[in-house]
Amino acid sequence: MIRNHHLAITVLCLGFAGKAAGAGIVISEVLADPHSESKGEFVELYNAGEEPVDLEGWPLGDSRDVNDTITDFTGPHDFGLAGTVLAPGAYALVVDPDYEGEYNARVAAAGDPARLLMLTIKGDRTLGNGLGNSGDLVFIKRDEVTIDQFAWTESAGGNGVSWERPRLDLPVDESNRLPSTHPDGSTPGFRNSTANDLSPTPGPEDPTMPEDPEQPVEPSEPEEPATPEEPEQPAEPDTPTDPEEPAEPDEPATPEVPEAPTEPDTPTDTKEPADPEEPEEPEEPAEPATPEEPMAPVDTGRSMENVVINEIMFNPGPNRTEWIELYNRGSGAVDLTGSALRLDHLERVRLISSGGLSIEGQGYVVIAHDVALFRETHPGFGGTVVEAIGGWERLRNSGARIWLLDAVGKPVHGAEFDEASNPEPGRSVELVNPDFDPPVWGPSADTGGGTPGRQNSLYVSRIPDGVSVHFSNNPFSPDGDNFEDVCLVTIDLPAPHGILHAMVFDIQGRFLRTLIDQTTVASRHVFTWDGTDQHGRGLPAGPYILYVEQMLPTLDRLTASKHLVVIASSP
Repeated sequence: MIRNHHLAITVLCLGFAGKAAGAGIVISEVLADPHSESKGEFVELYNAGEEPVDLEGWPLGDSRDVNDTITDFTGPHDFGLAGTVLAPGAYALVVDPDYEGEYNARVAAAGDPARLLMLTIKGDRTLGNGLGNSGDLVFIKRDEVTIDQFAWTESAGGNGVSWERPRLDLPVDESNRLPSTHPDGSTPGFRNSTANDLSPTPGPEDPTMPEDPEQPVEPSEPEEPATPEEPEQPAEPDTPTDPEEPAEPDEPATPEVPEAPTEPDTPTDTKEPADPEEPEEPEEPAEPATPEEPMAPVDTGRSMENVVINEIMFNPGPNRTEWIELYNRGSGAVDLTGSALRLDHLERVRLISSGGLSIEGQGYVVIAHDVALFRETHPGFGGTVVEAIGGWERLRNSGARIWLLDAVGKPVHGAEFDEASNPEPGRSVELVNPDFDPPVWGPSADTGGGTPGRQNSLYVSRIPDGVSVHFSNNPFSPDGDNFEDVCLVTIDLPAPHGILHAMVFDIQGRFLRTLIDQTTVASRHVFTWDGTDQHGRGLPAGPYILYVEQMLPTLDRLTASKHLVVIASSP
């Protein structure tokens, strides 16, 4: 009994410590036994305080692992807000680093993605040492002080069922820890199914207030309406008989006087109009030379309207940095002073430049989260790269809309991206052509994952109407004489980008070599075959089959074709 009291006091003290140092952050739910044992565990946090709290670097551990710390989740299935600052009344979902998005649809349906944080841990690949299904203890700390902890001694009820905390204002014990009753087994990122945090109903004393309505007794005063008898006075209107006086208007007979107008003979003076000769003065319009001002349109080549968001690296992968590329499609340099970037879900803007930065006509400027890391990742980049003034708003892997603003805060260009537009870390999304309306985006087809400071790999002036395959040097003779040694294949797709797969077979249908292996390509893609098999061995002269598959995500279409390619014998 003494031990139980001691435990209760300890937990209560921890609660008060958390209130002071953690501003009300509590562990509200734990899923230790998910359907996907190695990737589906989660710990849900809730900010029951009145101030935002930055959770970056907070230790999160269990009874067997105390080395993990909280950080922002930036994997391909990122969801909700970017960053690690948890707003009051909002949830944070701490997931495994290899989280595969199994709860995103549930949060979108029942939660508020605009307030949710998706977090993970660094230092390990699992939460704690892998949360124990039949018993464990999870804690969070700040500055070496335990802010909150959540313990359980048995399974919550089977695969996929979480433990929930009904009362967030009380410590977790047997009476304040219940298995989730949600049909899906858990409530990640939204109100617990067992929540019992309603404030006590106000005492029935409040309803006594309605006694005041007895005051309406005052309506007895309406007896005064008896006074309306006065309206009988309108009988006085008999006096209007006076209006008979208007008979006097007979006097207007005097208007015969108008005969006097015979005097207008004097207008003979009208000969004076000869004066109008003066209008010769209009020769002054020579001044219209001023309309030369309309030549100002020449500045259209220098207008901020010509600057567009051209490429976005929102999911750079480990040890790389996020960046956004601007492109000036005009002919003259544009001053970027005062221009800024803003994410659609945030009110705060980030200045690109406070002065001294311009973008040349047909030129590029890159805004990076970390300039040093950007240059390290792109050693061949020789263009202009800057960091946004005041820091960088993390780009959500789940998607967002970015606005480019001019010096007065007016949006001049917007770009939208989402996880589906590029699921591969380390590959940017590119604008196919800044003049296309509506805009078309796709994953970079560049082997380096992006094209900062140069023409996008997806750029085309027009998108073909259908798939076409063209051959140069067919037949070809790979004999090393530098003449028709390779077969050049050009493929045009009826989409801004696609996924290409190309293989070579012999005439009997036996596989020889893969030339393109499920590779993201632009609308036009060129590749070669040197006449060798998958082991690099030269093949004998004769006919071969080139099999090409094109997956077009924007059209949700897969096409395939076979083509005859001939290796000719050397003369």
